[in-house]
Amino acid sequence: MTNHGWSGFNLLANWKLWQRFPSDVQQVIERNVTKFVRLQRADHDTLNAEFRTKLAQQGMTFNEADTSSFRPRLASYYARWKETVGSRAWTFSNPTSASLPE
Repeated sequence: MTNHGWSGFNLLANWKLWQRFPSDVQQVIERNVTKFVRLQRADHDTLNAEFRTKLAQQGMTFNEADTSSFRPRLASYYARWKETVGSRAWTFSNPTSASLPE
């Protein structure tokens, strides 16, 4: 297990429309996006743990990958995407980004 995953949640908005929203409305939306993304990810983590336990009880074996061997090699990849999407979007999409190599 490498603990990589894909969450299909994407928030999309028309940029010109977004810019017309007052800043307080933007802040309410961003605050709630952050809140509910965290809740969704917590649910996802809980389900993963439950399913892993259930599958292990049924005989499935899980192999834990030593991520320390490849995470440093991904540093340039993470840095490139952080630069591409911007720090703000990167933080929204990667709540554990502080643990990613720079």
